[in-house]
Amino acid sequence: MQNEIERLTNLVERATEDITGCDISTEGFSPELAPLAKAIGECLSNAREMYNFESAIADGDLSVPVPSRHNYFAGPEKDLYYKLKHLTWQAEEVAKGDYSQRVDFMGAFSNAFNFMITELEKREKQIQDHAEEKVRMAESQSVHLRKEMEIQMIHYQSYRNYVKSFIEFREHYKIMMGEVFELFKNGKYEEGRLLVAKINDQMA
Repeated sequence: MQNEIERLTNLVERATEDITGCDISTEGFSPELAPLAKAIGECLSNAREMYNFESAIADGDLSVPVPSRHNYFAGPEKDLYYKLKHLTWQAEEVAKGDYSQRVDFMGAFSNAFNFMITELEKREKQIQDHAEEKVRMAESQSVHLRKEMEIQMIHYQSYRNYVKSFIEFREHYKIMMGEVFELFKNGKYEEGRLLVAKINDQMA
């Protein structure tokens, strides 16, 4: 029995040094110590399971299997795990634009997280307001430019019409002056004078 007690003692000592590497088998004990060996083995198995679970969480791995419901040592860690899972979901919702998310179950961290959400909401509102102001300014400038273009088009059309009329009149004037020249050339002075008067009236 003394050897069995020493074996159990060595088992516990090795577990305290490296729970992941020690052999926690408690088989082969006498009937008197078998219940104690079994209890120690279960405690060490639960400790190993809890250590592996905590290590995974510490590395940010939330896909790690949750310790069994019989592992009462892992109660607080499982509670933290589910809170972290929920917090991860909340962070994803915030990333999608849901700034109504709030954390109230992680003490001082809750204040920091909630403050971050509030600041993100403020900054997004500022960016949105700035963008809307830029859009309003652009629309206002667009309306102003459109009006200016319409005015310039009216001026251009008027000038175009004037040039067209001037060219037409010039051609007509050349024809009529040719007729005046022919009248004077042929000695029809009175008719030529009347035609010149008519031309002057059209020019006025």
